[in-house]
Amino acid sequence: MTRHSIAILLLALAPLISPAAAEPVAVAHPDAIILLDLVREGASLIAVGERGTVLRSDDDGGTWSAAMPATTRTLTALAFGRDGTGVAVGHGGTLLRTADDGRTWQAVEVPAAGRDSLLGVVALGDGRFIAHGAFGLFLLSDDAGRTWTRHTILGDEFDRHIYKIVARSPRDLLLVGESGTLAVSADGGATWRMRTPPYAGSFFGAIVARDGAALIFGMRGHVYRSTAPDGEWSAVPVDTNTAFNNGLTLADGRLILAGNNGVAAISDDDGKTFRAVKAARGANLAQIAEARSGTLIAGGDAGILRLDMPTAENKDSRHGR
Repeated sequence: MTRHSIAILLLALAPLISPAAAEPVAVAHPDAIILLDLVREGASLIAVGERGTVLRSDDDGGTWSAAMPATTRTLTALAFGRDGTGVAVGHGGTLLRTADDGRTWQAVEVPAAGRDSLLGVVALGDGRFIAHGAFGLFLLSDDAGRTWTRHTILGDEFDRHIYKIVARSPRDLLLVGESGTLAVSADGGATWRMRTPPYAGSFFGAIVARDGAALIFGMRGHVYRSTAPDGEWSAVPVDTNTAFNNGLTLADGRLILAGNNGVAAISDDDGKTFRAVKAARGANLAQIAEARSGTLIAGGDAGILRLDMPTAENKDSRHGR
């Protein structure tokens, strides 16, 4: 099951926080909430998930609080600019905005978004955000998420789900999605060109390595690497057939991919090679964030998990939940 399947096929859990709470409230069981994205913003960790959940930790994941819900829709992704402005997106064309590093959130009405699900968002700098999702849904904001315009990309017939957009530079963007969708933009997302994919299956994520190489990944453990926007993609073998949902470049330059069934993959050489490790027993990992201490925190269908990943000097160690 992919992270997007998790988002659609939610468990009927009882609410874990009071919807009437005006202030953030402590969450006793952050491991009992389905989470779909997790990022570090400054000194804090912020996660989003089912039923409009926004969780925040200011102590490297030791304790968590929940913000007052600005929506009851499932939230699938979030991104922050450099000024503490952030955007979260979700089902039913939901967009939320924060101007205080994620402490409070306000709903942004975007009729042009329709009712299709938004599956991702990326901050491009200078107040520019792109939100994207199901059936080719593509929204652009030039004013830090206050207003949005809808754009048709890759032709009027393009209707594939867009799962991830990453920036190789402020202008060079990479887009991946359903059924082998792979596209590049050389002008900050104004125009896009479809590229021939190295694999016909869906790509759920992409990351950029420290040396500028791009990695794309998705179903059945498939990972590919390219050193140029229009360059050739080379397969990177990984000893697993699980789906990879998201990825992160760590502070020390290592790359880590978050997968299903508790599997993560880590690279010490800018993505030229990866090794798979069992990072959590049975949990599907939606995303991983690095706390200030270097601790790795994951979010997924088992809520918040603290991971103990092997270092470059300890490649053969195995770690549990």
